[in-house]
Parts: sequence; structure tokens; C-alpha cells
Amino acid sequence: MRSTIDFYTQIHKALRRWLFNFSINISTTDFTDHNQCRALDQELSQLFALLRAHAHHEEAFFHPVISKYLAATYSETLSHEHEAQEKSLIAIEKISKSICENNQAIIREQHTLLLYKTFNNFIADYLQHLNEEETIMPLLQERCTDAELLQPITALITSLTTDKIMESITYMLPALNPQERTNYMTHLLQNADEKTRALMQARATAALQK
Repeated sequence: MRSTIDFYTQIHKALRRWLFNFSINISTTDFTDHNQCRALDQELSQLFALLRAHAHHEEAFFHPVISKYLAATYSETLSHEHEAQEKSLIAIEKISKSICENNQAIIREQHTLLLYKTFNNFIADYLQHLNEEETIMPLLQERCTDAELLQPITALITSLTTDKIMESITYMLPALNPQERTNYMTHLLQNADEKTRALMQARATAALQK
């Protein structure tokens, strides 16, 4: 019987949501307002930290499974794409910093437009990468048992600190449908102590009120 365990769908929903929303944020930012430019740069840093952590998690926990049950060429291709993405992230960060550091409104306007276009080009490439990963998942589901696919997910979650799990609630829940939200929170809460459960539930409520 084919497994239904999925490495990618839920986290990719969250990544797509944040990428799309941030693109809108760039397009609507008032480049004459230094505070807005700095806030945009801060959000960019948070988003890129997640993208980098996501790539690391995939390579540490999921790529070994792909190599074992499919072929090393699949994971090698994805890792090479991660390397190319890192170069793009660095270039985009430099543009964002240049906006914050420049005192001339006309230059900030030009750089904000460059940031918008460059970021959206990155999204186009990144969406293709996500699709490649999601295309691989059915192949794994056909060849692996639930236990074999659950093991790396459990290992990944175990590696996260409580703070990182709390952060995940903030960006994950708004991107999921009601059934996925319930399953996500149930999985997180089942091994948490009473105090942590209360904090997680409060974070979930706040995340869905934004």
C-alpha cells in the first residue's frame, strides 16, 4: 500500500505564502520612509533565515532517504540548486541593504524597484525547485513504508529547539487548511509538557488572528 507521508507539502505551502506576501510588501513599501525600508530588510532577513534552514534540513534529513531509495543524482541535483539559491539570496540581501544605507530618495526608489524585480525572478526559479521536490515525493511514497518516511521527519522535529517550534507555528498555521492545522498542532502538542502546550496553543491563536 502506498504511503501518504509527505516531506514537502505543508512547509512548501508556508514558504510560498511568505514569498508571495513579501513580494507584495516590496511593491507597496514607501521607499522615502527609512523605517519602512528597515522593516522590509528585517523581514527579508527572517524569510531568508527560514529558506536557509529549510535547505539545511532537507539536505540533512531528506536527501539521505532520496539517495537510498531512489538515486543519488536526485539529491545531488537538489543540493546544487540550493547552492545556486544561496548565491541569489546573497545578491538580494545586498540590494536590500543598499536601500537602507542610501540617503537619496531617487536612489532608494531605483534600488527598491531592482529589489522587487530580482526577488520575483528568484521566486520564479524557487517555485520550479519546489515543484521538482514535490515530483520526487510520489516516487518515495511508492517505494518506502510509512515508518521509513516518518523517521526523518521525526528526527527533524526532534532537532528543533522549542523556540524554533514556536516560530514554525507562526508561519505554518496561516498557510494550512483547517485539517492540516489540526494535524500539525496535534503532532506538536502530543509530547509537550503542560506549560509548553499552553504556550503553543497561545502562539497558534495569535498566528491565526493576524
